[in-house]
Amino acid sequence: MTEDEIKDSLQCFRPISLSEMDDLKLMNRLDNKFVFSINELGNVLRQAAEHYRVLEINGQREFFYLTKYMDTPDWFFFSEHQKGHADRYKIRMRTYEVNQQSYLEIKHKTNKGQTKKSRIKISNTDGLDDECRRFIEEKTHRQADNLDFVSINGFNRITLASFETHERITIDHNLSFSHDGNTIKLNRLCIAEVKKERSSMRTPIIDIMKNVHGLNTGLSKYCIGISYLHEDLKQNAFKPKKLLINKIERNEYFAN
Repeated sequence: MTEDEIKDSLQCFRPISLSEMDDLKLMNRLDNKFVFSINELGNVLRQAAEHYRVLEINGQREFFYLTKYMDTPDWFFFSEHQKGHADRYKIRMRTYEVNQQSYLEIKHKTNKGQTKKSRIKISNTDGLDDECRRFIEEKTHRQADNLDFVSINGFNRITLASFETHERITIDHNLSFSHDGNTIKLNRLCIAEVKKERSSMRTPIIDIMKNVHGLNTGLSKYCIGISYLHEDLKQNAFKPKKLLINKIERNEYFAN
């Protein structure tokens, strides 16, 4: 699906403004992630337009995000994901191209399955100042002095919302992962993340994902990016997901 085709499909949606989205931040939420092929993105958008509104800012309905992830020299945060620990963190700096605003963000996955996100606005994404270090240490209870950048992720994002189901959906595509001159691009992979307060509530996007053979998987862009960029790291937990991604990228994934 081309960018022009994506833009045409997004015109079928009613818009929602950034200020309206404030009531749907869902900083404390339950997440479900689905992966599917870019070949199905048009079908997803056509079906979703009946139930959801699309975020529009300055006439744009699709946005580029640049995210810089941090970890320790011994890969503490990545290892927590690899080991399947229920209580774990991600630390990142994210820049929103549409308004050139940047934030230091911490995502905390609790042992109850909830995702809690905290963030502060920053002006420098090249390193950590004292305020950033204090923020990290307060939220993660770990020292921030030995953190460094380990992956730069880029992707295009479409954000959908519904006040009826109190739900937000992000659809990411055109993914890339870079570090020290090495870049991995995933051109066919789409990741839909469904964010809501209650996991048991049935909403239209779940049926849409079934219709397009989207697979429900706890795929993390951070972990997948690290597993491609740093193949020497232990990553047994991510091998099945990488095999699936590789099939999608080769256009060989066909669900039964």
